[in-house]
Amino acid sequence: MCIVVRLYDPETHKISSLLWELRPLFEKNDFDAANQGATGEAIYKSIIRSFQDENVPTENIIGFASAQFEHTFNDLNDPFMKLYFIFLQWVLPKFVNLNEYFQKSGVLITELDRKMRATYQELLLCYMERNYVVTNDINAIDPTKEEHFLRPESMYFGVQLMTEIANQDIQSRQDLISDFQKRARDFLITGCCQIRNRYDFSNVLLQKLSILSPKNAVSRAQRTMEPTLLPMMLKVPCIMKGKTNEQKQAIDDEWRLLPETVLPEDLFLDIDKMSPDEFWSKILHLSEPQFRNLAKFVLEVLSLPHANADSERIFSAVNLIKTKQRNRLLTSTINATLLAKQYISRKHSNCTTFKPTPEIITKIKKPSDYEKNATEDILLDDVVDLMGGESE
Repeated sequence: MCIVVRLYDPETHKISSLLWELRPLFEKNDFDAANQGATGEAIYKSIIRSFQDENVPTENIIGFASAQFEHTFNDLNDPFMKLYFIFLQWVLPKFVNLNEYFQKSGVLITELDRKMRATYQELLLCYMERNYVVTNDINAIDPTKEEHFLRPESMYFGVQLMTEIANQDIQSRQDLISDFQKRARDFLITGCCQIRNRYDFSNVLLQKLSILSPKNAVSRAQRTMEPTLLPMMLKVPCIMKGKTNEQKQAIDDEWRLLPETVLPEDLFLDIDKMSPDEFWSKILHLSEPQFRNLAKFVLEVLSLPHANADSERIFSAVNLIKTKQRNRLLTSTINATLLAKQYISRKHSNCTTFKPTPEIITKIKKPSDYEKNATEDILLDDVVDLMGGESE
C-alpha cells in the first residue's frame, strides 16, 4: 500500500504531495488478514498504524481522496461507423480533459467545482432542454428524464458530425440515423450520470474554495460577496479543531483587511497565472506578518486532497524499480529508495550533486548493525541499478 500525504512544504513553499510510506497491507504470516482481503477497514487501520509508528497525531489527518475517470473505444469503418468515430472525436476530449485535470499534482481545488459544473452542464445541453438545465439547481437535474430530452434533430453532437450527417448517402437511411442519435444520446446520459455519481455538486466547501484563488483573494468586489470565512471554517472541523473564537476572529479580520492593504508589487505579477499555494506562501512570508493566521489557514485548506493520482505515480515508480531482475527487493528497500529519491528531488539535486547533511550521516547504520538474512540479500548489480539506472 502506498501512503501519500498532501501538505504545505516549507522548503519548496508549495502545496506538495509527498510519499509517506510504502508498506505491506498485511503483517508477515497474518494469513487470516490476507484471506479477508484489502477491505476498507484493513486499509484504514494500516494507515493509522503508519502514522502512530512515527507518533503523528491522528488529529493531523484532514481528509482522504480517491478518484477515477477512464474511457476506451474500438475501431471499425463504414459510412455510419464513421459517424461514431466523429462523435467520439468530439466528445472524448471533454472526458479526457477531466481525467488530465485530476491527474495534475498542483493545487486544483480552487477551480475544481467550476470545472466540473461547466463540463457537466455542457454535456447536458447537448441532449436536454436548455430551460430545464439552466433554471434548475444542478443537483436537481436528472440526466435520464426523458420528458426533457430534445428532439433527435435538435440534439447537438458537434459541427463535423452535423456536416457529415447532411451527406446524401447517410440521409437515405433515416433508420440508421435514428439509431445513431439514440446511441450517442445514451453515451452522453451515461457520462453525465457517472459525473454526478463521482462528484458531489452539493459540497458547499468545494463551491466556496474559488474565493481563495489569488485574483479573488485581493478583490474588493469579491469581498463584498464573501465578507467572512466563517462558513468555510465550519466546513473544516479537522483544521479548526482546538482553535478559539479569538483565533477564528483573527483569521476573519485578516481576510477582510487583505483587499485594503498595499501589498508588494511582485504579488500582482501574473496573478492570473500564479498558483494559489505560491500566492499564499508569499503572503505567509511577508516581512510584516500581518496575514500569517490567514495564510496558514488557507494553506491547510488547500492541502485537502482531490484525487489519488499522486499515489498512482508512486506505484509507477515502484514498477520501474522492482523489475523481474530485481524482484527480490523487499518493500522496505523500495520504500527507502523512493523516499531518498523524493528527498533529493526536493533539494533540487541529483545522485551526483547531492550532499548529505551531518544529521543524515549520523543516521546511517554501521554494517555490523544489519542482520545477515538471505531473504534480504540483493545483488550488487541491483544496487548499481537503483543508484544509476538500468545497465545497458
